[in-house]
Amino acid sequence: MYEVVAVSKNRTIFDAKRVVLSGYKHLAENRISEAEEKYSALQSLLADKGVQFHFIGHLQSNKVRSAVRMFDVIQSVDSVKLARKISLCAIKLDKVQRILVQINSGEEKNKYGFHLTDVESHLNIMKEFNGIQIEGLMAVHPYF
Repeated sequence: MYEVVAVSKNRTIFDAKRVVLSGYKHLAENRISEAEEKYSALQSLLADKGVQFHFIGHLQSNKVRSAVRMFDVIQSVDSVKLARKISLCAIKLDKVQRILVQINSGEEKNKYGFHLTDVESHLNIMKEFNGIQIEGLMAVHPYF
């Protein structure tokens, strides 16, 4: 089964609302500041329509609390340290945060994520964190 995640990056609240009202069940944002505006305006609509709110960008550690508060899924967990911080924040908020672990599939130096050779050992560590639920892997492959 496939599910489409509509990304509202650089779009207005009105545009995001139209996407939700058109039937999409997954809405994503890649910046916390932009997400906070949309979440504030659309929170009840998202809940009423059963829409899952995803974070897809690089998550800075100082934004983790906001991300855990807003997002149903954080798709870009790129380090054990970040996973631990998300877990601790989620526990404080009485939540289990759903995450995807980011893989640096192209092994690009300027990209975030785990290297393929290291991911299994890091997954074993993160599986022990009570505040997160690892739901899969995500990768953005480099352009050729």
